[in-house]
Amino acid sequence: MAEQDCIKWNHKYESKLAKTVQPSPPNKRLALLMPVLKNGLKSNCKGEALDLACGLGGNSLYLARQGFRVTALDISDVAINCLAKLAEEEQLPIDGRVVDLEEIKLPPVQYDLVIKTYYLQRDLFEQVKRTLKPSGLVFVETFLQTEHDANPHIRPAYKLQPQELLSVFEGWHVLYYYEQEKEGLVTMLARKPSR
Repeated sequence: MAEQDCIKWNHKYESKLAKTVQPSPPNKRLALLMPVLKNGLKSNCKGEALDLACGLGGNSLYLARQGFRVTALDISDVAINCLAKLAEEEQLPIDGRVVDLEEIKLPPVQYDLVIKTYYLQRDLFEQVKRTLKPSGLVFVETFLQTEHDANPHIRPAYKLQPQELLSVFEGWHVLYYYEQEKEGLVTMLARKPSR
């Protein structure tokens, strides 16, 4: 499965890179929530961030420019190589790694921030919880199962149910949460309890 996924995503990113050499922009809501994120971390964003399924690295580049040291993980070596080149050109602290997220074991209590956009692997949520430091933040934006199915090209297994994300992170301090019915998206920024 991992080899097939790698081939699929490499092809997707090669096609995208053939059309443009510009880096991917960061997630819109991540950028809009940066003031809330900075305030939530209370550390001027000088911490360790983890970008899961980073793709071509728009979020990783953005976070590194904000002062984070970023670990960026993706199954596509095409994406990671592109990100590494861009990070080197700007001398940004990004450690890009080719990994199969279905096989990874994240280190405990390692990161101040974990972001996960448009990638859903439900069993990874528990690892995200463990790898965050106390009072660390998680930003998630992914597809949502909606009544009118705003994203029919995405299989239901890769869509969260309404309120599912709140249930997964029950007991965490939710700084931002929005289910966007029309777009079929859910976005959450939450802080891990300090103990």
